[in-house]
Amino acid sequence: MDRNTPSLRAHVDRDLAARGRIGGYLYFVVILAIAGITGQFTHDPVIYSTIAAIALGSGTWRMLLIREILRSDEPRPTWRRDFWINVTIQGLNWGLFSVLISLQGVATVPFLLVCIGTAGFSLGGAVTLAPDLRLVRPFILGMLLPSAISCSYFLGHNAVTLGVLVLVYIVFCYTLAKALNREYWLLLQANQELKDNALQLTHARDAADEAVRAKSEFLATMSHELRTPMNGVIGMADLLLEQRLPEQQQEFVEIIRSSGEQLLMVINDILDFSKLEAGKLELERVAFDPRATLLKTLEMLTQQAHQKNLELVFLPARAVPEKLRGDPTRLQQIALNLLTNAIKFTAQGEVIVRVDWRPRENLQGELEVHVQDSGIGMTREQLERIYEPFTQADSSTTRQYGGTGLGLSIVNYLVTAMSGHVHAESEPGRGTCFTLHLPAEAVCGAPREEPAPQQQRVLLLTAHDPTAEAVVLALPFREVVHVALPELISGAIDIGADDIVIIDDQIFLTHAQQLLETADAMNRITSAGCTILLERNDRVSLVAELGLSWKRVRKPVSERRLGAIVSPASAPRSKPGSELPTRPDPADPQRSDLILVAEDNPFNQKVIQHQLTSLGLEVQIVSNGQLAIEALLEHTYAVIFMDCQMPVMDGFAATRAIRQMSQPVRSVPIIALTANALAGDAEKCYAAGMDHFLSKPVKREEIVGVLQLTGVLEPTAI
Repeated sequence: MDRNTPSLRAHVDRDLAARGRIGGYLYFVVILAIAGITGQFTHDPVIYSTIAAIALGSGTWRMLLIREILRSDEPRPTWRRDFWINVTIQGLNWGLFSVLISLQGVATVPFLLVCIGTAGFSLGGAVTLAPDLRLVRPFILGMLLPSAISCSYFLGHNAVTLGVLVLVYIVFCYTLAKALNREYWLLLQANQELKDNALQLTHARDAADEAVRAKSEFLATMSHELRTPMNGVIGMADLLLEQRLPEQQQEFVEIIRSSGEQLLMVINDILDFSKLEAGKLELERVAFDPRATLLKTLEMLTQQAHQKNLELVFLPARAVPEKLRGDPTRLQQIALNLLTNAIKFTAQGEVIVRVDWRPRENLQGELEVHVQDSGIGMTREQLERIYEPFTQADSSTTRQYGGTGLGLSIVNYLVTAMSGHVHAESEPGRGTCFTLHLPAEAVCGAPREEPAPQQQRVLLLTAHDPTAEAVVLALPFREVVHVALPELISGAIDIGADDIVIIDDQIFLTHAQQLLETADAMNRITSAGCTILLERNDRVSLVAELGLSWKRVRKPVSERRLGAIVSPASAPRSKPGSELPTRPDPADPQRSDLILVAEDNPFNQKVIQHQLTSLGLEVQIVSNGQLAIEALLEHTYAVIFMDCQMPVMDGFAATRAIRQMSQPVRSVPIIALTANALAGDAEKCYAAGMDHFLSKPVKREEIVGVLQLTGVLEPTAI
């Protein structure tokens, strides 16, 4: 360590000045005290007054030097030299004082006081001035060496021993000062290294923050650039699938859409993981319905599961509170990742979601969610590494099933952030069950409005036990009788005119011919008060072809869907303020079914135009926000779809301008269309005044859902 480094020398000088404050006037005060107590001024007032004056002057000079170094950023270049002269003068002045006292005799009170003072001052000086041995040497020698010489040569043989002790004390003080000097510089070096390390860490942190910011900007840009063409690919594929295409072309288009959706899933996983890795996770605490949130997630994946002929079953316990306080978006994200994995790794069978509530004290409890599949399963060794990012349980599955290996890492991160935990149980070939334990708080409100028990009997025809359990949970106040097909065909089960018959599509598709050939069985089913077909997809066409007036309910079975068909009384009632907006009154002169779309990309213009016109809506397209404002001055629109990034005027600026316009224009619902999907993008849209947020690529069902919320389309019950 270079001790002559300017920064280190400046630090040491300031430290010495701070340490030496107390010695500025101390010597003068002690000299006056000893002289006054012992009457030394009366012996030789000139000499002792001179010594006292030197002590006072040097003390004043030291205080001025200390003030200069402590208050000035750049002290005089000669400061260190002046401080050395000051320390030397003070040491010699005290040494002279002690010699004069010793000449009066060693067996005197003044001599004893001076010895004590000399020993204390020299030891204190050695400690105080230890950072710089160049100051220690003149101070100790100037203070003690005159006493040693005086004892040895002027006081006779009786004081030689005392002189030797003084010399030994000089060596002791200097040795102590050297040891303290070494410790001081070692500590100073360690402190400097810590500062350097802290500075390096600060620079590294700033560089990391800059890298994260750059990465976030890159991800935002790449998200926009990738999602914009993906909206065109998937959107056009969806529109093509609605056309009557030849079988081979239909297959080709389905492959295009499926590949696009897989690519979109990869993009979403990478974006989610990047947000979590950057520490951008923020948890909400809002009241939400956990059953509705999980059911909505399940419904999002219905088509994907049904394409693989998988059964999706939702089994929420009645004990689950209607409202919990927490983050519904993160719960949905966790469930979406687990369900996507379950469907991906399951070739046949089912995916079951069970929900339960473990109450504790003061409305606190634990939401327990089980996601169980009948897929390929995992070994114990594979289970140990499933939460590692970019890792799949079996690397060989990557080619067969695809994926980034980030889904479960995201799940584990989110569950941990929500103070919960997740664990998995699995056996190869026998499926996997993930269990979430999430602490939550029940929202205290009005008790659940339960309908009165119904007398109508429900006859359930299914070979799938989880589906039967789902029906029982969906119709908690009805008698559900599980019947077998042979009993129905043979007439062993008597079907009354008030009975409700529920048939699983698995039974109907497998045994349709047998049922149709048994006219008596078909007559009994048809004569029932209500016949419901639980269908896994929309391809069960025999019901329509045969002209059967059966109700059809899409799986997964839920209380909302099935209860609304069986009886409005058994369907859960909405709370005040939770109803969907109704369709605008046709007699309203301000009403319009015209939709305004502000979108600059020509391919995306075509996609959303076809998506909206296929719903029977009239569409007007503009290419930027400024044109959207001009269009609003000329026409009345039911809703505006607003792209966020456009030339001339972007969607944010256009929305803020619209919200400043007069009524009724300022109240037109605005739906954000954006290819950005990073943390905070939705919040930016809401802050600008937009009402809803759709991330590209936008699916037709998402458009339908948001148009139902705005009242442009009628809400559907099933």
